[in-house]
Amino acid sequence: MVLTLRAVGGLTTREIAEGVSVLQSALAVQRFGRYQVEAAIAALHDDAPSAEETDWPQILSWYDEFVALTDDPVRQDPAAVLGRAVAVGHVFGAAAGLSETDRLCEVIGERHRWLAVRGHLHELGGDLSAAAAAYAEAGRRATNVAERDHLVRQAARAGPARAPLAKTAGGSRSSGHAIRRSAASRRSARTGRPTAPRALPARR
Repeated sequence: MVLTLRAVGGLTTREIAEGVSVLQSALAVQRFGRYQVEAAIAALHDDAPSAEETDWPQILSWYDEFVALTDDPVRQDPAAVLGRAVAVGHVFGAAAGLSETDRLCEVIGERHRWLAVRGHLHELGGDLSAAAAAYAEAGRRATNVAERDHLVRQAARAGPARAPLAKTAGGSRSSGHAIRRSAASRRSARTGRPTAPRALPARR
């Protein structure tokens, strides 16, 4: 749900490298579908040595590709546009990500995942009280027990005594097997949200 939560299920570095190699072959055709884009985003998270070193500009670029797969992504794929809002927050700053969620609320409504994303962005911006409140409200609205328990823990973790998340605006670079996309293949989202900056490194 929140992009900085990375779980590779105990995979070894070799297994991740093998998976990335398969993914690179699939992406070489330049005809991306939902599963290829989701796999590319997951690979960028897994490739990062830590959450703070995640290549957020590349992830945002892939989310632009993701939301362009449907004519009305806000209604047809709310998880994708919420994920993109998180990426916007990490690249352009928490305020930009929160602005994204403000606009999305008009269609999505204040669902628990929308509130969870707001909590993450507030935490990213250092507003821990707002983060805890958003996580807590998300937990109250969640119907899945595992999600609810996770959000309750997030609310407790974002308490005032905790330092805010490390800011990654502008993005860090992951080492190893980067999953990149050529500038020529990059398509802008059809949702009116800010597009990835032109200075993004092209995927080879």
